[in-house]
Amino acid sequence: MAVPTDDPSPGERGLREINADEGSTVSSARVYVISGQGGALTSSGMTQLAARLSEIRGLTVSSHDWFNGPNFIVNSIRQLPTDEPVILIGYSLGANATTRISHALPNREIALAIAYDPSIHSEVFPADGNVRRVLLYHNNSLSLWGHARIPGPQVETTEINQGHLSVDSNQQLHARTSYESRFFGAGTDNTRWVVDGYCNSACTMVLGTGRVCATPRAQFNFHGGYYKYFGHWNVITPQWTYQMYQHYPDDVKSWVDAHHAMDQIRLTTMRQPEVATYVPSCRTRAASDAVAASLPDR
Repeated sequence: MAVPTDDPSPGERGLREINADEGSTVSSARVYVISGQGGALTSSGMTQLAARLSEIRGLTVSSHDWFNGPNFIVNSIRQLPTDEPVILIGYSLGANATTRISHALPNREIALAIAYDPSIHSEVFPADGNVRRVLLYHNNSLSLWGHARIPGPQVETTEINQGHLSVDSNQQLHARTSYESRFFGAGTDNTRWVVDGYCNSACTMVLGTGRVCATPRAQFNFHGGYYKYFGHWNVITPQWTYQMYQHYPDDVKSWVDAHHAMDQIRLTTMRQPEVATYVPSCRTRAASDAVAASLPDR
């Protein structure tokens, strides 16, 4: 299936989610999205992100303000089943709240925390051992707000340079947040992914789930992680590259290294029959049915 070779935007066509056990349900992850000071009025990007995440099967999403939200969220998490994954996403003072919440729940695992430019004007709690992963988007702009760092060995920091008041609406960050939550945050061990078209950029992280198959039409498009500075210049960012690369199986990493697929912004494509060497073919009845349902009208 053709795809523009100069468009590294995260995305997919023909990526389908199926249930491996007919009649069972996909395990749910609880996602709490926390706005910054001013609530939804000044954090419209978080409202958009929550709506985007709400469309992902297996995620139960709610939105909260940074001031009253943390106490509510702590009490809510205490009521959840202990094996239900929890994802905390916050912007500005809401980003500060992510580790404040996890700190208040020392015996509860937090599957994923994503912090959009936390504020230096409020206390920053370190990521304690009960937090599995933290994605920190640290801002180096000249804005008066944001700029805080979250300490912790499990913190994966990505450097950005953007006005603080627009960080929450960054579509690159939204795409990465969506894929991270979709593939690795939710408890979806019984979910399988069918690739029946192209899978670009951050979508390729699906290869790290161990629960993916490919049809003859599948292709995976890799590139170096980049950040769009000042809305115009695309600059490769090692941290963003690693966020994708770390998820790949070792044999896929070897292919990426051999083809220098993440050394440039331009897409490098893995096509069939080469895909079949690295990704199992979709041969089960459930997968075939899902593929048939995803085929476009001709």
